[in-house]
Amino acid sequence: MPAPAGGLSHRASAALQQWRLQLLDHLLRAGLLAGALQVAMSVAVGLNMGDWRHLWAASGVLGGVCLLKLARPLGYRLRALGVLAVFYGTGVWLLTHLGAMMLAWLLATPILAMLLLGRRGALAVLALCTCSLVGVGVGLELSLPMVRGISKLPLLRWINLGVGFTGLGLVVMLSCEFVLRRLRSALTEQLAVTDTLRGREEMLRQIAGQVPGMLFRLRFDAAGQLHYDYASAGAQTLFGLAPEQLMADGWRIHRLVVDEDREPLMRALTSAHLEGQALAAEFRVRLDDGREKWLAAQSTEVARDAQGVVHTGIMVDITERKASEALVWQQAHFDALTGLPNRRLMRDRLEQGLIRSLRSQLPLVLMLIDLDHFKTVNDTLGHDSGDQLLVEATRRIRACVRETDTLARMGGDEFTVVLPELAGGAVQAEAIAARIIAALSQAFTLAGEEVYISASIGIARCPDDGVGIDNLLQHADQALYAAKDAGRNRFHHFTRTLQDDAQLRMRLAADLRQALQQQQLSVVYQPIVHLASGQVHKAEALLRWQHPERGAISPAVFVPIAEATGLIGEIGEWVFRTAADQAQHWRATLHARFQISVNRSPLQFRGPAGPRGTWAEQLARRGLAGDAIAVEITEGLLLDTGAEVSTQLLALRDAGIPVSLDDFGTGYSSMAYLQKFHIDYLKIDRSFVSGLTDGSHQGDTGRALCKAMIVMAHELGMQVIAEGVETDEQRLWLQAAGCDYAQGWLFAKPMTVEVFEAFAGRHRRSAANLPALATTALPATAQRCAA
Repeated sequence: MPAPAGGLSHRASAALQQWRLQLLDHLLRAGLLAGALQVAMSVAVGLNMGDWRHLWAASGVLGGVCLLKLARPLGYRLRALGVLAVFYGTGVWLLTHLGAMMLAWLLATPILAMLLLGRRGALAVLALCTCSLVGVGVGLELSLPMVRGISKLPLLRWINLGVGFTGLGLVVMLSCEFVLRRLRSALTEQLAVTDTLRGREEMLRQIAGQVPGMLFRLRFDAAGQLHYDYASAGAQTLFGLAPEQLMADGWRIHRLVVDEDREPLMRALTSAHLEGQALAAEFRVRLDDGREKWLAAQSTEVARDAQGVVHTGIMVDITERKASEALVWQQAHFDALTGLPNRRLMRDRLEQGLIRSLRSQLPLVLMLIDLDHFKTVNDTLGHDSGDQLLVEATRRIRACVRETDTLARMGGDEFTVVLPELAGGAVQAEAIAARIIAALSQAFTLAGEEVYISASIGIARCPDDGVGIDNLLQHADQALYAAKDAGRNRFHHFTRTLQDDAQLRMRLAADLRQALQQQQLSVVYQPIVHLASGQVHKAEALLRWQHPERGAISPAVFVPIAEATGLIGEIGEWVFRTAADQAQHWRATLHARFQISVNRSPLQFRGPAGPRGTWAEQLARRGLAGDAIAVEITEGLLLDTGAEVSTQLLALRDAGIPVSLDDFGTGYSSMAYLQKFHIDYLKIDRSFVSGLTDGSHQGDTGRALCKAMIVMAHELGMQVIAEGVETDEQRLWLQAAGCDYAQGWLFAKPMTVEVFEAFAGRHRRSAANLPALATTALPATAQRCAA
């Protein structure tokens, strides 16, 4: 900031006074020189002419000057007056001896007085000088002894000299004062400019000190040499060097650059020099203490002059930014848990592998690996154990492939292996897949327990199965699901049939979205017969799809599609509402406690209730008791330890809605789950029922299992429903074994509402005529089981 006006005036006065001191010193030096010359000349005159008066006068002047030169303690003003007195006295002496032409010498006295003492001092000196001139005249007129030796001039002439001297002195003083004012003003302006420049320089220095880096002004001379015209204090932070060291040696930084970056930096510098373009470069330097830094140099202004090209810019430390970029790149391209390439990097490696394989005419093999039952490990042992399993699985898979192959984690428990230029083709790929499956089938030790899993692998080859990234991934994925459908723990190659099936599923998924709105879906009912009485007061609601172009689509085909696309929730709610309305009607027309069983997908247990509320709430709005609907679930649902599943199952129990465990014996449920959750009905799968009348050893085993299921269920307070009953012999055996209910084609196929009502009417009339259970009427196998 500029200094205040008062401060500048004071400083200008101080500068002017300093200048006066210097002027006084110069005058004394000049007086000494002049006095010495005058003494020498006076000695010569005295020797030649015998007149020693001039010597005494010159010696007096020289002695007076010497005294003033040495008399610094007298102070500036007294010394200045002494100089003026000597100067004036000399002038008077010269005037009286040389005549009026020496008046100019006398006129220098007020000028010097103005310069040395200022206006007031000069006026006083002028007055004294005028009085002295007149006094000399009066002294001469009166012949006083003090003026002896002075040339005899008339008094009037001395008065004229005094008056003229005064007038000329005033004019000279005014001129001199004007000069001094201008000098003072110039000094003030110069000080103001100097202060402004110093203030700006200090401000720029402070700003440069706050900039996280080094500001520089770099010059390329005509010979291509580097010179730093300026380097800020940031040089100390960046390089441990003082700015002066960089300005003294323009190549000092270049010598610190690591070898790998020196040539690229030199190209950037040369281009900036020759083309006069802005400099932009990133490079590493290795400091004297061994530390390595990333730096970025960028010039924001480029100028060219006679001495070369000048770049003004900044150099900053980007080490942390580079580390962050490396971390971001690592996180963007590698899996944090296993350290394997992720999906993005895998696609890049796959693309490079395809290029290499197509160039070398050697096939590329892509494998998708999925760990079977990994979710069970996560649910039972926790996610930490699951992570340990994934890390160990990574190690085992990596040991089965080549160093040049890429193993990537796609997410969850799914891995990808890219095998470029696989000379052995399908045979070698199968050998690798077999090694991976064998390695993963070995026990994993997690949390002190041995855990076993298996792996399913889908294989696609280039160019046989496609040459594009997406095609190969899609085909390998289809092969993977084929391996899972085939029983897991195996590998499967992609075939065109798989692609056709996948395209069919895709088209069916699109059609299924419109099926509900276009009333292509319907519900049919299969009766569930009470074996002891033959009565029918239960039925299972079964979903059917009549496609307008493809005809009837099996539930085994479209239900998994509905689950995969998320449509199962909407469709399941519609089936429930349809069955609830039908149960309400049949309770009024067929039986007061008629019950309809509705299959509920596991996915329907993992989300919130629909906009119409829970099933219990919907039944209550219809005025139906909870037992009007029975919910059929699969064994796999009981393995889900999530809070949502447990909460909803317990809510069904609290609402009085029976739960039926479908396809019992074919899944992985534990007896503990049967105790934990309230199960009302246990349904024996048709695979057990079909072998009841087989006389072989396998049939004996099946009958023993069925008998055990019935006894166990009754002991746990559950009733038993046998599915797939197709013969009278099966019905009689089940009845003898104590089975409660049965359904199957022996009684009726799934029927529409109208057909079911007619069937129920006929069956109710004929139920009373069913023969009582007689052991003698049973087949031999049934007799043995009943016994």
